[in-house]
Amino acid sequence: DPLETGQLMQIDTIVNEGLAEHAYPGCQVLVARHGAVIWNKAYGSPTYAGMRAVTTDDIFDLASISKVAGTTLALMKLVDEGK
Repeated sequence: DPLETGQLMQIDTIVNEGLAEHAYPGCQVLVARHGAVIWNKAYGSPTYAGMRAVTTDDIFDLASISKVAGTTLALMKLVDEGK
């Protein structure tokens, strides 16, 4: 299986680098494979104030992600079409 424990542990390294660089105050990472959750871990705090830890039950707003994802996919399609 290509997703061995060592590869999944790299998630901790990447997330902790982002936290240290103040790229985000906290996050949750969920990895599913073949219909099964194989990694579900919360990191940091919801805000930089650090009043509480992020939990795996927290819900995040994805509106900002949809702006970037939608624009990127539209541009990729236009490039593929040579426009």
